[in-house]
Amino acid sequence: MELKLTPLGFLVYLVMAVYLATAAAYFARLRRLGEGLYAFGFVVAAAAFGLRWHQVNHAPLQSLFEVCLCLGMLIWPITLFCRRFLGVADEAADALIGFIILFPAGFIFKAEMQHLMPALQSPLFIPHVAAYMLAYVIMAKAAVQALGALEWRTRLAILVFVAHRVGLILAFSYLVRGGPPHETMWWNPLGWMLMPSMTALYHVAGGEWTVWVILGTFSDLVVNVGMAALLATAKALQAETQAWREQGAYRVTALGFPLLTLGLLLGAVWGKIAWSDYWNWDPKELWSLISWLVFLGYFHFRYMYGRRFPRINSALVLVGLAAIILTLLWVPLASLFKGGMHSYAS
Repeated sequence: MELKLTPLGFLVYLVMAVYLATAAAYFARLRRLGEGLYAFGFVVAAAAFGLRWHQVNHAPLQSLFEVCLCLGMLIWPITLFCRRFLGVADEAADALIGFIILFPAGFIFKAEMQHLMPALQSPLFIPHVAAYMLAYVIMAKAAVQALGALEWRTRLAILVFVAHRVGLILAFSYLVRGGPPHETMWWNPLGWMLMPSMTALYHVAGGEWTVWVILGTFSDLVVNVGMAALLATAKALQAETQAWREQGAYRVTALGFPLLTLGLLLGAVWGKIAWSDYWNWDPKELWSLISWLVFLGYFHFRYMYGRRFPRINSALVLVGLAAIILTLLWVPLASLFKGGMHSYAS
């Protein structure tokens, strides 16, 4: 973790601070102040995105730093659109989404400028990536709405699980950096989310009982016991609140799914042009498809059962967001194990 002491870094940190102030203003019921701060944050985020575009002399949508910069800029117009046309507001949560998205850009991902690879020098570059960026931010907003449809203990259990697994992924990236690739872990990122961390870290450590394996075992015990306790004591949310949140999640997801579909189709066409095939089973392609299939399953389930199972509906939206997060994190992780066709975006 390092500070970016550059004009661009200053703008990123300013946007993060403004987004936090925006959330605080909305929580304090200072709506006018919140609206002004939120709009100002978007202006600064757009300035940061424009500065980066000027620096690299192409659309800054290549590295993960640039992707986070773009995502952080898109949250404000998406908030306005959803509030005006879908009746789904929740500006405080959206501002926090913007802060969380920009955090890796400010403190984790490197901001080194990169030349645009020949494969990326295509007219499809901007529409393909832009469709996905819009879809990802929209689905993040939908997931927040879905999370709100669950009782607070259930929400806390989900957040604890996600935080633990993300920490596990970061531990993987630290352990294998500079080391030999581990083939059985390279193709199975789902295992990182589902299998006990003791087993996963044991594989990565080469089958030896290291400190990391012991810590992973202990963390699994704590997290699993804590999650069981939270879920066991969870209560049903008020029916009206649950239905309202679930309906909001459905509306926002319905907005993002066509963009997710468009990004997938444009990527297939682009793959045909760049690599002479519509599909190459590249890790990024595979997880983009998995994300799409999860949301397709959500719409199918909701069409079959409607609002009869709001908690399952909400859970499927959250699973879709988890798949999206894996898709975004997969690129840098894949470069540690075995370079994929999209490893240039790390």
